[in-house]
Amino acid sequence: MIFQNFVIKFGSSFHKQYKKWYSGLVCAVLICFLVILVQQFSFMQIIDAKTLDARFSIIEPPDKASEDIILVGIDDSSLKYFSDNGIPWPWPRNFYAHLLDYLTNSGAKSVIFDLLFYQPDIDRGESDATETDKAFANAIRTNGNVILASQLTREDLGSRLDLSRFYLDLNKKDNITLSPFNGILAPKDPLLRETRQLGIVNLEPDADGIIRRVPLIYPFNGRFLPQIAVSAFLSSKNKPATLQRLSNYMDIDETQVPLDNAGNYLIHWYGRQTTCQFIQCVPISAVIQSASAVQAGVTPQLSPNVFKDKFVIVGVTAAGLMDLKSTPVSDIQPGMEIWATILLNLIRNDFVKHSSLLLNSLRVTIVAFVVFLIITKIPGIASHFLVLFMTLLVGVETFCAWRFHRLALSFTMPMCGLMVSYLAHTSFGYVIEGQAKRKISKAMARYLHPDLVQQIARDPEQVKIGGQEVEATVLFSDIYDFTTISETFSPHELVAHLNRYFSDISSFILDHGGMLDKYTGDGIMAIFGAPLPLDDHALLACRAALAHKDFSSKLGSGKELSVADQFHSRTRLGIHSGNIVAGNIGSERRMDYTAIGDTVNLSARLEGVNKIYKTKIILSHATYKRIKNEFICRELDLLRVKGKNEPTRIYELIANREFADPERYQWIEKYHEALSAYRQGNWEKAGALFEALAHGSHPDPASVVMLERCGYLIKNPPLHWDGIIKLEVK
Repeated sequence: MIFQNFVIKFGSSFHKQYKKWYSGLVCAVLICFLVILVQQFSFMQIIDAKTLDARFSIIEPPDKASEDIILVGIDDSSLKYFSDNGIPWPWPRNFYAHLLDYLTNSGAKSVIFDLLFYQPDIDRGESDATETDKAFANAIRTNGNVILASQLTREDLGSRLDLSRFYLDLNKKDNITLSPFNGILAPKDPLLRETRQLGIVNLEPDADGIIRRVPLIYPFNGRFLPQIAVSAFLSSKNKPATLQRLSNYMDIDETQVPLDNAGNYLIHWYGRQTTCQFIQCVPISAVIQSASAVQAGVTPQLSPNVFKDKFVIVGVTAAGLMDLKSTPVSDIQPGMEIWATILLNLIRNDFVKHSSLLLNSLRVTIVAFVVFLIITKIPGIASHFLVLFMTLLVGVETFCAWRFHRLALSFTMPMCGLMVSYLAHTSFGYVIEGQAKRKISKAMARYLHPDLVQQIARDPEQVKIGGQEVEATVLFSDIYDFTTISETFSPHELVAHLNRYFSDISSFILDHGGMLDKYTGDGIMAIFGAPLPLDDHALLACRAALAHKDFSSKLGSGKELSVADQFHSRTRLGIHSGNIVAGNIGSERRMDYTAIGDTVNLSARLEGVNKIYKTKIILSHATYKRIKNEFICRELDLLRVKGKNEPTRIYELIANREFADPERYQWIEKYHEALSAYRQGNWEKAGALFEALAHGSHPDPASVVMLERCGYLIKNPPLHWDGIIKLEVK
């Protein structure tokens, strides 16, 4: 109460200053700092990355394929072609020698193998591994500009290779970055001796599994090795290239490549289409056949001019060879296409421009301040539409910066600032201008029934300690064997399943005019007839119970049940009608609308009695009297619950008379006949009748229970028999 009074007094005094422009500017700066903090979380960075992915998909593909690069793919058709000709995968190294000789004679600028040759070739019936490796090494030496792939590993592989001639001469003022790599899968001799350069092919996806950024250089053994696309780009230089690593970009022979804060390069993808639309792709089988044709003096399928003065990247595209990655433009993209895209970026000097944190922060501040002006200066619903228009403006600004300048502005930061500013100022407006209305809303939050909300809104003074005696019907639910089921799930999973279950069962209660009083672990307490009086509270409670029973029966007909559905099929209900004390019970600081009294206690007991009779819904006699003309019920037994002297007749709620087929429920009369014999002490006759019901055309679980009881009584007849069962447990 003290805090509430303080807020009211402070709000009225601050009201005049709140709407001043300088207050809005201060709020905008504070919101900007909050957004910067939130942006550090990985989920926000992933959302921002997803918006960037969408921008790549709207890029118009190049008019024609690049004249600088050609991809030679080891595709499924090539694997099948050579397999059909008796050459299964992996192919002998003289295959690559044959391919490389053809590319060398064709005048290829550089040949890049996105394949790992870190193991010696294997002996085959028609070829010797040493000879095939030697043939490939000779072809590499003849070409003079071949780049072979290498992969860094976190494990120390124990090899001590001399890689000194492959390290980059990097002009870097600060300390060498500590390398997470301790080993390397490099080409085996003699291939390593003959290759001009190595290219690292390590790829690390973002947190969502998408490859967007790659290092341009990799630290290893206190030096740096180039990424394979960078290595290819450097191979095209006529003189040794100079590299300089600066804070936000890398200068590669006067080509300034932008880097992010982690020093990685953001790949500039060329739209959501196949790579072969902007880079020429040919299957390796066609190239090898062309090489053989030229060797035999026959016109080749692919002219040597196709490869003249081009970077030729040889890699795998067949799904079975496991070199497929997820990228912003494709869920399955071969690794060599990624390297080809980066190489094309470098050749064209075509990069995505990074937006600085300062620029994005300025945008957040401006958006938050404008939203403040809209909310505080423009009355009514027009302000909300203008905020929506601001959202569109942020989107248009982000799109235009990308479309015309390839500037990757953050979309999530200004949008986050807009939403926080909108919610903050809208909420604060309610705080300082609607204390009375807020008080009603706070009271409303304590209740679940919409009629109650309206009643309290009309008269807030009702929210006070106290209660009144009313006639109502109380319903309790519980899940049979819940503890056993719950042991198979983690707390997080269990809560998720329970939430879905409660969502469904609560709907049946609310739809029939009930009030959800409380959730009791895996159960529910509901009241029909309070806080607002209802003449037909018992009917409504039984309709809700039968609606849930029908729902559970339909679920049971399915082949597979979810965990929530299993909860429904195991739900038991107890219903009792009578006087309750209902009202706000608690303290000045915390109160709840609930009900207490004998009616509540007996309803909870009846729910548990279902376990004894293997039933789903049990009613008290008080409820049965109110609903017997509308529903088909059967009397189950006469029992005395613990703590009460008077016995209670209990009934099972079975069906709605209006929609039921009377012939289907003729067995109920037989049950009542058996129950009468049972109460008269004629347990042999009762047992015979119960046995017929238990194993008849309509097997009845309750009859099985009564049959067992009759058998016990025959063997252990009581001294005084009144037909009443005493329930010893609560």
